[in-house]
Amino acid sequence: MRKSFYLLMALFLTACATNAPSISYRTANHQGAAWQITAKAKNGVLKNDISILINNQVVASGSLHELKMSDTFSGVYQGKAVTAECEVKIVGVNTINVCNVFVEGERAASLNF
Repeated sequence: MRKSFYLLMALFLTACATNAPSISYRTANHQGAAWQITAKAKNGVLKNDISILINNQVVASGSLHELKMSDTFSGVYQGKAVTAECEVKIVGVNTINVCNVFVEGERAASLNF
């Protein structure tokens, strides 16, 4: 009984981090280097903490969980509005985080991680 309790507790406390591949994006009339858009997730048993990054700076973040499998997170980067529409998709016994990132309303990246 005790061993199964500790095993169950370890499963609840264990989290796994996943990262999305980086996507290059340039805003209209942008003169500098392309922005690198990516995402990170700390996947837990009960919730996933999502962070959207542009050039390694967190610009939007939030959590998804079993009662709220999708949500919209927003922020600002270099004066531009950034919105991420994120959801958890169930694929067999696994889950995948999917975030569509928009800059000033224009789709900038689709991230699967």
